[in-house]
Amino acid sequence: MVNMNDPYAMAYVVQDVRDLLEAGAWRWTSRRPELRIYLGDIRGLKFTADFTVPESGFRRTGPVTISFLVNGQLLERVKYEQPGEQHFERAVPEFWLHARWLNFVIMEPDKTWSDAKFTYGFILTRAGFAPN
Repeated sequence: MVNMNDPYAMAYVVQDVRDLLEAGAWRWTSRRPELRIYLGDIRGLKFTADFTVPESGFRRTGPVTISFLVNGQLLERVKYEQPGEQHFERAVPEFWLHARWLNFVIMEPDKTWSDAKFTYGFILTRAGFAPN
């Protein structure tokens, strides 16, 4: 599990997660946030994520659908009809995962919004693999 307030959290980021830690707990994502996570054992795992669809973004975009991909495979596509804190977890087929190797996770929102500095997706608190 990668907690965004971990001092080494950015070592897990491939792209589209802002390096600025907000409120000591979370980071903004952008268009296609991707993490790389080393797994020793791949038996009986689920992917889990805690994030927030912010009210400020929801006013601009309306409902947001997030696609969750593991090593390029679509795990699930979920539509979030309301802003607020969200929890996602789904079992991951073992044959999708790489034992003793890096595994890549993408959480891609279908809608983002921008200001002069950044393109915003959702607020990420933690994501990773856990026993099922």
